[in-house]
Amino acid sequence: MACAERAVSEQSDYFPSQRILASAYAMSGRMDEARRTMAEIVRARPQLRLSNLKDWMGPFRRQDIERYAEAYRLAGMPE
Repeated sequence: MACAERAVSEQSDYFPSQRILASAYAMSGRMDEARRTMAEIVRARPQLRLSNLKDWMGPFRRQDIERYAEAYRLAGMPE
């Protein structure tokens, strides 16, 4: 989480760092921060949805995508 926070502070519009930070916050129970970060992501990229997660996540294993999906769901990503 600290690395993602630092990356976002250095380059706030870098999407991979934002999504890692949102998922780290969500999985650690820091829901206010997770939802705030996810709101910023969705505001900048309104096309992102859980339903098209596999289209923009990249070549991850199924179980990794499922873990990200759960974190994104907790953070408030639209279905």
